Amino acid sequence: LKEDDAVEGINETYAVIDSPVLLIRESIDPVTKFPKVNYLTTHDLEIVQKNVLVKCENGTTKTADKVWLSSPNRRQYDSIVFAPGQNPEGAYNLFYGFAYPPKQGVCELFLNHILKVICSSNEEHCEYVLNWVAHLFQQPAVLPEVALLLQGTEAVSYTHLTLPTSDL
Repeated sequence: LKEDDAVEGINETYAVIDSPVLLIRESIDPVTKFPKVNYLTTHDLEIVQKNVLVKCENGTTKTADKVWLSSPNRRQYDSIVFAPGQNPEGAYNLFYGFAYPPKQGVCELFLNHILKVICSSNEEHCEYVLNWVAHLFQQPAVLPEVALLLQGTEAVSYTHLTLPTSDL
């Protein structure tokens, strides 16, 4: 394997972040099929790449991790951000977009569950909860500044609110 090929190959999956100093590996979650990022140490990279030998231009042989880490052509970012709808120059953006595209349809069962079960038929509370959830999707870069605390008996299923929204 040549130096340029090793660097190009590792760049497809790995990157270095300057501030804070991080080594990341991009992958696709095998269950959800969503993109994910793992944070690694240089030792982790060494273990993964130790069996990949690279023939250097000066005639020596090095492991791929050593070649990539010392290469000026390695994939590198100044910072890591969560910036929906933006592409800050020099930054690695953790926001890949929503997992599913918007879809027209009927959600009466979901809305009824929020009203009757989560909000105990209190329409004012229901409106607040729906606005809170809508905010997450309409302005994903802006933290809502409050968290919902759902409390009830063991038989009450609050996961019907959290599960549908967590996969998006």
